[in-house]
Amino acid sequence: MALLVSGKVIKSFGAPKDASRLSITVPSSYLSEAYGLITGDKILGKIIKVKANFDTSEIEGKPIELILKKGAVYDELFISEKSWKENFREYGLVEGGFEIELKLEEATLYTGENIKLYSKRDVKV
Repeated sequence: MALLVSGKVIKSFGAPKDASRLSITVPSSYLSEAYGLITGDKILGKIIKVKANFDTSEIEGKPIELILKKGAVYDELFISEKSWKENFREYGLVEGGFEIELKLEEATLYTGENIKLYSKRDVKV
């Protein structure tokens, strides 16, 4: 099971360490508040779909790592530098503006502990 999120990818400033500048937002009540996450924690999942002005089917189903920037109302999930280089840069997805759907399955805390997200059922936001 997992947290299912979708939204427009934007180019942001203030990215956490090891993150690209591309991010999406998620209501903090579903992520940082619900699981006690802090800025810098990693979120692991899969790319379900990418909507851009060209075929992106090669990216669908690939793993993704995001780095959390905790917010009061919305958390920002920045695509990690590693995921950006492997799955986005080489396909020309270097600017924001494209839509993405993700299945977020696990959080890795700064302590190294892994937490499954929404282990009983898929939750869509």
